Amino acid sequence: MARGPIHKLSSGCVKTSGPGFHADGGGLYLSVKPGSRSWAFRYSEPGTGRRREMGLGNADSLPVAAARERAADLRGLVAQGIDPLGKPEAPTMHGAGRATTFGQVFDYYFAANAPSWRNPKHRQQWQNTIGTYAKGIIKRPVAEITTADILACLTPIWTAKPETARRVRGRIEMVLDYAVAHGHREPGPNPASLSVIRQGLPRVKQAKTHFAAVGIEDAPATFRAIWERRNDGQGAAALALLILGGFRPGEVRGLRWSDLQADRIEIPGLRMKAGRRHRVPLTGPMSALLDREKLAETVFFGNGGKPLSDATLSAVHKRLGIEATCHGWRSTFRQWAAHSGWSRDLAESALAHTLARNDVEAAYLRDADLLDARRPMMDAWARHLLGEPVSDNTS
Repeated sequence: MARGPIHKLSSGCVKTSGPGFHADGGGLYLSVKPGSRSWAFRYSEPGTGRRREMGLGNADSLPVAAARERAADLRGLVAQGIDPLGKPEAPTMHGAGRATTFGQVFDYYFAANAPSWRNPKHRQQWQNTIGTYAKGIIKRPVAEITTADILACLTPIWTAKPETARRVRGRIEMVLDYAVAHGHREPGPNPASLSVIRQGLPRVKQAKTHFAAVGIEDAPATFRAIWERRNDGQGAAALALLILGGFRPGEVRGLRWSDLQADRIEIPGLRMKAGRRHRVPLTGPMSALLDREKLAETVFFGNGGKPLSDATLSAVHKRLGIEATCHGWRSTFRQWAAHSGWSRDLAESALAHTLARNDVEAAYLRDADLLDARRPMMDAWARHLLGEPVSDNTS
């Protein structure tokens, strides 16, 4: 592992350094080549001392602070004897030596994927849930784990803690898939897959479902992870706009250049869920996102100029390890508005919900959308997400 001082590169150096390999310390390096600047992590392979190098991403889209955070995570793995790029030990499924355990494969999976999870809370949740609820299979040979073993882990919490049980099951399933991919299990049906395991579990009475949402306190850090990737592709930029404007996913995916006005976005009623025109005041960050080349009819587009798919936006969450739905950001916004003292009518109007509580109100409010009154609220929401000071709400 690299010795000596760390954090040697300033933000200016990152942008202006000439070609070469520039050390920031702690194993983190800035690699500058003609036309590219990227981050790399160098370390000694645990056990062998062999020098290895792991790419961390483009320096234009990954700020030095974020690169240092990733390098710190990786140094922690190396200190635990885990090779971030390491291949799992040779499989011993058929009795030749000591069998690889589920816990060992989990460590391999975590080491391979955790560096890409920007939210430290998500990394901690993975470790906590597996260590607490899958402890019955931690020391079992991964090649021998059956559906009965998974049921023994899940049954005690399936009805008492359904959301936790859902996550535990999904994480066990991913670890077992990883075991198959790396030769620690024979290919075949995954014993933790929902289609296999659901028959052995009690039915859970389905309450009204809600879209999984990011908590208010986690929203700024989570949003900034998305914001930092807004120039990496259409998906991150579209998701950032969705969050800033409180849009439904379909409203952003189908957004057209003709919907943009000087100070607002105006979506015709025929493309809205309630069939009514929806106007959203433009904030500074939203305008910055919309400063894009008009290469297709829609603002965000996929192959062949077609509108983005819903999966493209969801994939941004998956890459960043965010356990929430895109639609769930509307819930995050609504909770923030309530906690911040903004009126119900302003918050509901921002989400294109009906303001009227009865037919009489509907008759009087049919053309009211409170556009100008909503501008300060949307500005405050953007500042909250970006970690900027927010003035007192006087609404």
